[in-house]
Amino acid sequence: MKKKLALLMTVIMIVLCFTGCKAKYADSEYLGTWKATTAQASGVDLSVDSLFDSLVLTLDESGEAALDVNGEVSKGEWEETEKGFTVDGELEFTVDGSAATVEYEGMTITFEH
Repeated sequence: MKKKLALLMTVIMIVLCFTGCKAKYADSEYLGTWKATTAQASGVDLSVDSLFDSLVLTLDESGEAALDVNGEVSKGEWEETEKGFTVDGELEFTVDGSAATVEYEGMTITFEH
C-alpha cells in the first residue's frame, strides 16, 4: 500500500510540474518574438540593419529567453517586472505598447513585438 501511495504521489508531482512549471508565463503579453528596429548611441540614431544581420529576442512561456545575434543564439531566463521584463536579471527592458527598450553598452536599443 505504501509503495502504491508513493508511486501515486510521484506521478501527481510529475504531472503538476509538466502542467504548472512549463507555463510560468502562459498569459504574459511579452511572449513571442521581439525584433530590434532602432538603436541610439550618444544621441545619434543608428540603423540596426547596418549593425547586425539579425538581432531578435524570443520569450517563451516557460521563462526561457533566446537572443539571436547574427545567427548565434544565446539562451537565458526572463522574468516580468513592473515596467516590462528582464533577461538573466541583467538586461532590463522597459515596455511601452509594442516597443521594448534596453540600455546596453552605451546604446539604447528598441525592439518591436
